[in-house]
Amino acid sequence: MVRIWDAATGEPVGEPLKGHTRPVWSVAYSPDGRRIVSSTSTIRIWDAATGAPIGEPLKGHNNSINSIACSPDNRYIVSGSDDKTIRIWDVATGAPVGDPLEGHTGGVQSVAYSPNGLNIVSGSSDKTIRIWDVATGSLVGKPLQGHTWEVQSVAYSPNGLNIVSGSRDQTIRVWDAVTGVPLGDPLKGHTHRVHGVAYSPDGRNIVSFSSDTEIRIWDAEQIPNNDRTALSRLPSLPSQFLDDIVFNSSGSNATSSISLDRKGIDSEGWIRCEDGIIFWIPEDCRRGLTGHTIRTIPPDAQYRSVRLDLSNFKHGESWTDAYHGSWSSPNTPS
Repeated sequence: MVRIWDAATGEPVGEPLKGHTRPVWSVAYSPDGRRIVSSTSTIRIWDAATGAPIGEPLKGHNNSINSIACSPDNRYIVSGSDDKTIRIWDVATGAPVGDPLEGHTGGVQSVAYSPNGLNIVSGSSDKTIRIWDVATGSLVGKPLQGHTWEVQSVAYSPNGLNIVSGSRDQTIRVWDAVTGVPLGDPLKGHTHRVHGVAYSPDGRNIVSFSSDTEIRIWDAEQIPNNDRTALSRLPSLPSQFLDDIVFNSSGSNATSSISLDRKGIDSEGWIRCEDGIIFWIPEDCRRGLTGHTIRTIPPDAQYRSVRLDLSNFKHGESWTDAYHGSWSSPNTPS
């Protein structure tokens, strides 16, 4: 059965919601608060105000449904099951939408919608995280790999830029949702499997709970990184040029990511501010950087080694402030 609790008093609200005949594995509110969804090997939808079931159970999975979530527009439900599949359901009709999403080789332990509703992230006992395109049902990029045991929980950050995951390997990882690159080192502290993770509404913190009986809160803006080629923010750079610049390395094939002002890069790949040229982006790394809304090195960059070493970076009001070579006169072309 399902119970509703008063968050202020801790008291139960109304009678239990009865109808399931097997253990309930997951529950969720719709974003508008009007419905509750719950899962066993089937899914039930409930009226949050009256506790009455809405329609018949949603059937399609052939094993336990470990995780369910509602889309941001309240129209769909996503479910992940031990049958290794993910299904999307139409809330109004109760019918499945399209074919099951297949690709995981182990049970799906956790699913979540991106804040814009365009993607779904899933974590599995096959140790991987996958991102799916809701419209096409296809996999976006390669599986995110890094955990050494099954992934128990996944969640998007409120701005949709990052994904957090908790694993049976006792660690928490944060990933770039666009490139799939892990951001910094795993967060360590739990001494048993991590069952659940979530972002705070402002995105500044991550909360986790574990079989070690502890709940931990982590600073999402201060992820440790022992293989960092530059600071997470370079305060000496012109503020009108960069929104933020992050150089995270998590191995020999890691990809750095940059958040640029939309006017910062020209058609030839030069990064400019009002006072002149700052630096140059190689041609094969520009795709995705030149758009006004896509501000990271594109997803396919994660499959090659891209590293920007700014340990000797200089900038100034003229090119002579940053030039380290030798020159004979101010008029000598560089």
